[in-house]
Amino acid sequence: MHRSPVVLGRRRLQNTLSRFPSTSTSTLPLTSLSTRALHTPKPLPYDPSLGLGDFLPPPALHVVAVEYQKGLLDRLNEEVRGTEMSDMSVMQTIVSSATDRTKVLAFNYASLALNNHFFLDNLKPPTPPYASHQHLISPTLSAEIRSQHGSLAQLKSSFSAAA
Repeated sequence: MHRSPVVLGRRRLQNTLSRFPSTSTSTLPLTSLSTRALHTPKPLPYDPSLGLGDFLPPPALHVVAVEYQKGLLDRLNEEVRGTEMSDMSVMQTIVSSATDRTKVLAFNYASLALNNHFFLDNLKPPTPPYASHQHLISPTLSAEIRSQHGSLAQLKSSFSAAA
């Protein structure tokens, strides 16, 4: 019976993920990886321990910015260890593995890590005394939101339901 590379890749991904808890904070043994640079989370332009107001309070931001990002990079490091991708940047790993179905895990981990960092890097904490950025919504946009959705709360509810 012939199985497609996608099915095999998916099964391999499931097997690999089952070995790592979703909130893994484990580190890879440095002895086996000491000859190359490991991918590590890049610093953010704000202090993650302070959270991002109502949007991502400190515990939620810690999960997304610290635990999840570190877990992705740990898995990427494990996946590329001993390969030609071991000394590549995250971006180079994405580009070099994008067309090779045998490198689907490296591509997925690198892509997820890059996207997560891009998302986090483009957020900014609200300025005191505000807990959000809602006060910065222009009157024109606010009127459109009310016209189309009834209120900002209703837009958020509809958006969350659709997501």
